[in-house]
Amino acid sequence: MDKKKFITTYGGLAVQSGRPTRLNKVELNLRAGKDYAELLFFGDLHFGHPQCDIQKAKAMLDWALENGVAVLLMGDQIEAGLRSSIGDSVYEQKFNPQKQMEAVVKLLMPLAKAKLIIGLHSGNHEARISQNTGIDISKIMANLLHVKYLGYACWSMLTVGKQKYSMYSCHGKSGA
Repeated sequence: MDKKKFITTYGGLAVQSGRPTRLNKVELNLRAGKDYAELLFFGDLHFGHPQCDIQKAKAMLDWALENGVAVLLMGDQIEAGLRSSIGDSVYEQKFNPQKQMEAVVKLLMPLAKAKLIIGLHSGNHEARISQNTGIDISKIMANLLHVKYLGYACWSMLTVGKQKYSMYSCHGKSGA
């Protein structure tokens, strides 16, 4: 089955764009001496929010780097509180969204340089900026990190050794 037919048959339309959902083809490395690969789903960091535990997040990302574990960034990497945001995050956040993005890119850069990030999703917090300005900060982060931008939703075809797996991923919102 060709790529376009696969996407339209199984992927449907992306929630935010109305375009066919992306297909992200990735080959995951087998663990040394093992017949499996590992994948870390990393999202909802909310960097900039007072309750963000950056030390715990850094320890998890360092573990992935040290062990060669692939990482899928699931969105809401930054808090991105704006005046128009529901709640008081605009007043509670420690840094403005620009500084949040710069710090997260710096945090993720070692994984990106090691080619361990298999893609970056946008979350509803990054979507705040897109909805208010038309600027997709997640796409900017993906470009700075030189990783695949997956938008809000994506199908992935994961190859592990001789085995192939299909996986659908998206950030979700409102307790999803």
